[in-house]
Amino acid sequence: MVAFSVTIIVFVALATLVLFWARADLRTHGGLTMRSAIASWLLYVLHADSVVSAAWGNLMVVDVPERPAMLIGATVITAGLVLFLAASVQLGLRGDFSGMRPRRLVTTGAYRLARHPQNTGWGLLLLGAAIAGRSLLALILVAVFVVFVDRFMRIEDQQLSHDFGDTYAAYRERTPAVPFGRRHPAGQPA
Repeated sequence: MVAFSVTIIVFVALATLVLFWARADLRTHGGLTMRSAIASWLLYVLHADSVVSAAWGNLMVVDVPERPAMLIGATVITAGLVLFLAASVQLGLRGDFSGMRPRRLVTTGAYRLARHPQNTGWGLLLLGAAIAGRSLLALILVAVFVVFVDRFMRIEDQQLSHDFGDTYAAYRERTPAVPFGRRHPAGQPA
């Protein structure tokens, strides 16, 4: 249990550093640089490892029936995987990237449902693992991830607003950050 307390502290410290870099990149370069993009994905992987380890390490197991938890968890994992992969493929095929920056705003497919479907899919993968493992600690780790990703998505929104101006403002007005989330009327901060 001490190891997971340390893991949470390390994640929060690294997340703070990644957010600092991303904000600095936004101010200096108008968006994420390779450094902050790679650091964020390494943080996602480190965190996913922590969630899966907590879920399958029998840490803080909630007394619910195993079979239904596995079924619900597998369903959530599948939904998350499908959303994450669909969004990743769509972005890769239609984003027309120059380095880490898209030259074209993707608003179709999974991006029609949400501005950040990759993050939503990844979060669902983590949530499904926590549910399947019946681990309260894994659920807490997922909540910590949600706080980080909420702040990171705001930075991504600012980058996309910088890159695509009124086109992104119109997209943002009609499309929530995550599926079934609330929309942000024009002029309202993210």
